Amino acid sequence: MTIQDGLLCKKEITNRLSKDALELLSKIEIKEQTSSTNDDAKESLKNSSHLLSAHFAEQQSAGRGRNSRKWISPFGQNIYLSLAWQSNLSFADIEGLSLAIGVEIAESLKNNTDEVIEIKWPNDLLINQKKLGGVLIETSSGKKDNLEIVIGIGINVFMKNKDSIEIDQDWTSLENYKNRILDRNLIAANLLNNLVQLTAKFKTIGFGVTNKLLKIGTY
Repeated sequence: MTIQDGLLCKKEITNRLSKDALELLSKIEIKEQTSSTNDDAKESLKNSSHLLSAHFAEQQSAGRGRNSRKWISPFGQNIYLSLAWQSNLSFADIEGLSLAIGVEIAESLKNNTDEVIEIKWPNDLLINQKKLGGVLIETSSGKKDNLEIVIGIGINVFMKNKDSIEIDQDWTSLENYKNRILDRNLIAANLLNNLVQLTAKFKTIGFGVTNKLLKIGTY
């Protein structure tokens, strides 16, 4: 089985997580198919005491992007990930969170390509003006005045032209610009390492992602 054909594996992802990420993540879930990983994350926040959990799927039947646009999610090709975060932040505290997440995603992907991964406010990641991925953040008031935050992420890794008929904008895949063999399990682990660290420090740093922005194209 080649890396491209391989499915996401909890053990492979976990083995590549930092000690800090392992301590902060209460759960990693991988489904072969789901309606939406964001909905899975919401369900986790509603029905469990986990403070931070990660929800992956190989395919989404009703994945969505910003403004309720459909997120095309073919089986076994890309990364569909949602973090369920039971936070002690307020709505005012999370200003700039989408940008910070975009920066961390770009950082976690940069070793796979020599191209610049740009961030288009508020939630798109681009290579050469073509959409590589996106972020969808959904929030609600939780228990004990906590803020429930769902961070949904879609990254095109091995997206095929035949599966893109419904996409109504220029798009691309990481495979088109790779500088190494791509391993979705490694990509998933790198994303979690960066994003879990961000959840731990975001209240303190807020817009302190500025230093990283100096190295990443934004517009």
